[in-house]
Amino acid sequence: MITGFRGQNPAIVGNARDIKAISHKKRDTIDAAWTARLALHDPIPASRVPDREIRDLRSLIRLRKFLVGKRTDLKNQVHQICNICMEKLEAMVR
Repeated sequence: MITGFRGQNPAIVGNARDIKAISHKKRDTIDAAWTARLALHDPIPASRVPDREIRDLRSLIRLRKFLVGKRTDLKNQVHQICNICMEKLEAMVR
């Protein structure tokens, strides 16, 4: 989303928490004009937007974390199924 705006029009990517700290409120429709006036006078600290390579690396790290979590979930499910089957086999043998 951010790459689509680069080089075309100047845009400020500000943190909503910072804007709320300045205005003590954050309502999209009512405060849009007020936020635009703030942007003209520069009190909104711009957020740092990393370059494309860093964003891609972060995306890969998030994907790896997700996949590792899925792998762990599947291993736990296999262990649970094996434990249930073992309990049933032990009950049949007795």
